[in-house]
Amino acid sequence: MVEPLNFTPDEIREGQHKLGLPDRFIAAMCGVSTVQWRRYKVSKPDASSARTMNQSTARLFQALLDGYRPKDWPQGF
Repeated sequence: MVEPLNFTPDEIREGQHKLGLPDRFIAAMCGVSTVQWRRYKVSKPDASSARTMNQSTARLFQALLDGYRPKDWPQGF
């Protein structure tokens, strides 16, 4: 069985910084809205309103961090 991926808001912000993509591009690459992506970055894990990435989004984000670049990767990044 595949272990679930979990990212903290700090890990999400750090990963996005490493990729050098603005919110709108990273959100599109991970298949979520820009608003949802921003919620992942500011969510407090212990808060009742905590937002965690679904596994599909988390796996796409991890693939990008591991070097995967889809054909529609934004030019100049």
